[in-house]
Amino acid sequence: MGLLPQIGYEVGEVGLEAGDTLVLFTDGLAEAANAQGVEYSTEALPKVLTEGSYDSAEQLLNRIRESAVAFAGHASFQDDATLIVIRVRD
Repeated sequence: MGLLPQIGYEVGEVGLEAGDTLVLFTDGLAEAANAQGVEYSTEALPKVLTEGSYDSAEQLLNRIRESAVAFAGHASFQDDATLIVIRVRD
């Protein structure tokens, strides 16, 4: 992960339990913008994460990817986009 030395970061721990999902993404995905200049992370990503039920991490990953491409109106972004979805098993 590319950490910037001029930004202060907090270190902490969060316990994950069975059924929890962790979604990690780079700014390339978050900043994917539509024709009006609205960024994906502020408009569409919260909806994908809260609206819907996903049986697996792969389903959620695919839904986020599809949503980002549809939101931006094209399959390529201004920056590299990385997305990782982890689901804690029972």
